[in-house]
Amino acid sequence: MYYAARLKQENDCNGCRICITSCPEGNAIRLLVGPDGEKKVEVLARRCKGCELCVELCPRDSLESVLR
Repeated sequence: MYYAARLKQENDCNGCRICITSCPEGNAIRLLVGPDGEKKVEVLARRCKGCELCVELCPRDSLESVLR
């Protein structure tokens, strides 16, 4: 068992990309842009090492760490 980041259910992500640039893995989080231009991030749990840096730095508190 290990921890990984994920978007909270009450997702308030605006795609600021702070989590992406702070991730030491470099490829565990990616930016998604919807057809209407809405931006949000997606955490790829299999690549996330559970360091929680993105959770701590998210200015909107949109991420959480969960047991996988």
